[in-house]
Formats: sequence, structure tokens, C-alpha cells
Amino acid sequence: MSDDWVADVEIVTLAPKPGARDELLRIRPQILAEYDAFCGGRYDATLTENEDGGWVDVWRWVDRADAEAALDDIPGIIPTFARWAELVDLESLVWVKRIG
Repeated sequence: MSDDWVADVEIVTLAPKPGARDELLRIRPQILAEYDAFCGGRYDATLTENEDGGWVDVWRWVDRADAEAALDDIPGIIPTFARWAELVDLESLVWVKRIG
């Protein structure tokens, strides 16, 4: 797939709470399905695990506005996200803009 469509990248570092890893991986497809229903193919997401067990979740967006619109109505658009948020400790969230 070409990366030409990517404008904004959201990089989230987080740590699963003790004992939550399996449930997080189980509900991840549901979260992605909920995002798909809202904004279709205007993003992709890759969840990775560091050597120390921390996670980096990289979301590539056509437009940051899509992500912000979803976050404005989490319960209505991505209801499974509430459960996800209970199971992780957010360490950082940074936005970067594709420049080349």
C-alpha cells in the first residue's frame, strides 16, 4: 500500500495493566471495527510491543480531524474504547505530521 494518503500520525505509548494483555488483544479487533464503521478506510493502526512489555500504538490518518471527531463522541462511536481505557495506563500521546 502506498503511504501517499497519510497526513497525520498518532503515536500512543501505553502499558497494559497487570493481567489485562489477553483481554486487550481480544477486544482490539472490535475497536478497529468500530473505527471502520465511523471513518472507513481513512486510517490504519498498528499495535506493537516493546522489549520491556510496553506497547506503542501507531495510528496513521488521512486527516487528524477524523480521529478528533471520533474522540469527541467515544461512547457513541467507539463504545469498546471505554473498556480498553480501563485496562491500560496511558504513558504518552503525540501527533506528528508526515513531511516526506
